[in-house]
Amino acid sequence: MKGQKLWVEKHAPKKVSEMIGNNSIFQKIVNFIQGWNPNNEIKAILLAGPPGVGKTTSVYLVADQFKFDLIEINASDTRNKSSINEMIKDASLGQKTLFNEKRLILIDEIDGLAGNADRGGVSAILDIIKRTKYPILMTCNDLYSQKIQSIRTSKIIETLKLRKVQATTIEKVLERICKRENIEPDKKALRMIAENAEGDIRSAIMDLQGLSEGKNTLTLNDVSSISTYRNRTNEIFNALSEMFKGKTVQECKDAVSGLDIDFNLIEQWINENIPNHMNEIKELEDSYYALSRADTFQARISKIMETTGWSLLPYSIELMSGGVSLSRTSTPFRNVPYFKYFPMFFFNNIGKYRRGSLANVTKKIRNKCYVSTEKSNDEFLPFLKFIFKKKNETAQELSKYFELTSQDERFLKKPF
Repeated sequence: MKGQKLWVEKHAPKKVSEMIGNNSIFQKIVNFIQGWNPNNEIKAILLAGPPGVGKTTSVYLVADQFKFDLIEINASDTRNKSSINEMIKDASLGQKTLFNEKRLILIDEIDGLAGNADRGGVSAILDIIKRTKYPILMTCNDLYSQKIQSIRTSKIIETLKLRKVQATTIEKVLERICKRENIEPDKKALRMIAENAEGDIRSAIMDLQGLSEGKNTLTLNDVSSISTYRNRTNEIFNALSEMFKGKTVQECKDAVSGLDIDFNLIEQWINENIPNHMNEIKELEDSYYALSRADTFQARISKIMETTGWSLLPYSIELMSGGVSLSRTSTPFRNVPYFKYFPMFFFNNIGKYRRGSLANVTKKIRNKCYVSTEKSNDEFLPFLKFIFKKKNETAQELSKYFELTSQDERFLKKPF
């Protein structure tokens, strides 16, 4: 790889018309901005869709193309009414900029707001939108999150749903990048990267860079490692979904029993996602009790593993799967974007020294790539760790680009 830039930046579109997929949606954003008037019935747009389809990028491009001063707020980091008001009230209701520029407000990841209704995050945003003097664009991954129900149903907000980009479209983008980077790819390898990305074009480009850096060719063999990782991750997500919607103990057990990963890790996944599937206090109480019993069995298994420990495993699995899932008696089943919730328990369980290193690296990624903490940890961090394990010229270039310290580099070279 030549230069010191991530390919998602180096080969990013320069204007809205160059965006890939969802073209009609992007045009609606342009129309909204060009036709903006504070007296319009529609005061804001909510862009909903999975990661990597261009929600945030399209806003950046519109602001740049039409010379708007962009003010960006990440709702995941702005969780209560006072902090939201502090950051965007003046922007949306107050004075113009120093140079009298037009203004555009982006509230990113609005589904990341705290769910506690009395903290007023959503009510504060709705109040601002009603009175705003400037156009507001919001993004979310989970359109049907209960946290943003009042935003989704508001008559002054238009919701635009972005679809996953088709694999064939992603493949063409990867072909163009390979041509610019003087890489001779196996077409089957590009197709595999495109399909594994599951509609996330940003993820596909990062995979391409990680697999082909320092080479003039890209083979099907090169792609096998990333394919294995994606398949394993999808297996976990599918198992969790099947477990939480299981109607019998056996269905719940079957969902997780076939996973070829450590059951302590499965237990952590389940623990992290119980609040996403259960709203009632009794449900939460019963499910966490079942999980604590499973944890007790896991501890006994570890102590007497060499003798009779493994005979206790079926009881542990039954409690952490059926015991937990069947505690849900009144809350309707909902699909959950599980990819969002792994980093939380990962972050909470690494040591203090590594937690500081993670925070440092994440901050540097955010500053360089203009992404949220969540995107830094979910997408960019695994890519950097993949590169730094190779200890090559690309790692050195990226270290300079992100201004990493030797401590940052040591953190990136260690496994999760």
